[in-house]
Amino acid sequence: MAESEFYNELKKLVVDLLPANECVIIPGLGGFITYKVSARINQAFHQIYPPAAKVGFNAALKANDGLLATHFAILNGITYAQALEKIQEFAWHCISQLNDGKILNFPSIGDLQLDDSKNLIFNPDPHSNFLDDAFGLTPVPAIPIRRKYSTIPSSAPAKKYSQRFRSRNLVEGLKWTVMILPILLLAMYSIYQTGFLQGIVDYSSLGGNVPQSTTSVDVRSFENPSSTATDLFTQRKSKLRDDPFQNSESAFVDTTLPVIVLHSDIAPSPSSIENLKDYFKDTPIDVETEKEKFTENNIATTSVSETITPENAVKFYVIAGCFKEIDNAYRLLNQLKQKGFNAQLAGTSSKGLTRVAIASFASESEANNALESLKRKSSQDIWILKM
Repeated sequence: MAESEFYNELKKLVVDLLPANECVIIPGLGGFITYKVSARINQAFHQIYPPAAKVGFNAALKANDGLLATHFAILNGITYAQALEKIQEFAWHCISQLNDGKILNFPSIGDLQLDDSKNLIFNPDPHSNFLDDAFGLTPVPAIPIRRKYSTIPSSAPAKKYSQRFRSRNLVEGLKWTVMILPILLLAMYSIYQTGFLQGIVDYSSLGGNVPQSTTSVDVRSFENPSSTATDLFTQRKSKLRDDPFQNSESAFVDTTLPVIVLHSDIAPSPSSIENLKDYFKDTPIDVETEKEKFTENNIATTSVSETITPENAVKFYVIAGCFKEIDNAYRLLNQLKQKGFNAQLAGTSSKGLTRVAIASFASESEANNALESLKRKSSQDIWILKM
């Protein structure tokens, strides 16, 4: 076999092995590697290229992997060692050609050459494709489609309102405003006069802005005003003592007393006067006895009607804890009292939690001054609540 035919046969074998093998190494020279490229569009030439497997060269792959030598030995009917020697001769020939400045061509693969810095340069064949799945596919023209878009006719032109029409609308609006405004003012005045906008809660003169409680009292119970007024006051005082924090939203004690109206304060109606005439007509009256009763009634009424001034309401509490269970609140309350604190319950929050106060003060400055001292003594995470 001539030397040139041997070299050409070896180059052809490399080309045949590349589609089935991603890498074909020529021992002593380098290795050819294939890599896949997706389909692409060349917008400059309006061409669509199919997917392909391009080839590259790596001069660092010089170790023998046995692939090329095995196929060359089988193809020529020689031993593996003889095939390896032939391949080594081919590698030396290629290196000699490159050192002489010649271009080494591998058909359907590309060209190898050395640049001025003696670096190996590989120029792949742009028309080669080693992807079996793309066999027979050729570039196709990509002609852009030019569509004609039909213009959508614009909607009907907006009506041009004349100055006269706009003026007429303005006059109509003013006319309706003038008609409706007095009605609205009259309605608001009527509501104000009837007291609908004002609160309908009466306030007691004893408690400032404290709503006056209404107590239904039977008129017949005032046959003995002294005992009745005393009993009502005792019941009210007992109720305040048992449940001082009945209102969970306020820490103030409701000191409102029931309004007691005596017979002498009520103007008798004509029917009642006739009844009294009939009653006293048949009933003898002891003037002295009635005078004594009248004196006692005045004394009792005066004692009950005296203004009861409550203690100054505490507005600032130092809270030590809030509990959902009332038993836990009393447990903490007892613990604080055992430690010497003037602890008390401070009502309930809007979420139904019972507050336990470690101390109470009349002003915010006093509460702030005592806060740090109470923290050290109680070892509690305490805070100030304004009520």
